[in-house]
Amino acid sequence: FRMGRVLRAFRVAKFLRSVRSMLISISGSLMHLLSALCVMFIFMFVISLVLMQCIANDIEQQSIVKADVEDIDAFYGSIFKTMMTLFRAVSGGMEWSTAVAKISHLGSSYTLIWTCYMAFMVFGL
Repeated sequence: FRMGRVLRAFRVAKFLRSVRSMLISISGSLMHLLSALCVMFIFMFVISLVLMQCIANDIEQQSIVKADVEDIDAFYGSIFKTMMTLFRAVSGGMEWSTAVAKISHLGSSYTLIWTCYMAFMVFGL
């Protein structure tokens, strides 16, 4: 009976070594993860500003139906909404073609911006 306890203690110690090794690896890569998240956040913020500025200019210059403006506002109405749309497109929360379809009738440059954004986020990060 005592021998079983001793053997169990050795198994637990062996298990704890591997857990300790995993925790050390995770903590070592945490700074790289935070750096990647910062780059992702900054890039999403810049793209959000560009999209919102271009959309605001296009809505102001063109005569757009009020229903379309409300539809655009649901995805691009504020910095937060635009960043959430960008994040959902990258993380699989929505198809990015759905987000592009809302504004693609304003100009083909939006499709180009979205394509470059998705390429950078998928292949660059």
